[in-house]
Amino acid sequence: MMFEATIRFRWEAALLADYLVEIFRLPVPKNEICIMWYSGVWFNATEKKFPASEFIQRWSDINATLNDSIDLPAYHNKARPFTGH
Repeated sequence: MMFEATIRFRWEAALLADYLVEIFRLPVPKNEICIMWYSGVWFNATEKKFPASEFIQRWSDINATLNDSIDLPAYHNKARPFTGH
């Protein structure tokens, strides 16, 4: 059961990531859903589309939105809450 729950959590987290990418109009390498992304490809595509200063500003906006809007408590005090770092 735990294995299935882990897969479901990761899949649903990736769907949430796809939604956030759409909202913030972030680049989508090869038009792939988030769960299929390789971070190196994503960062290369981002660098080509946005100057570093704009990327940092967008990241800051997303981070602030998540920190202000979503309460992600630690599970049994074994993990840190989301801080965006």
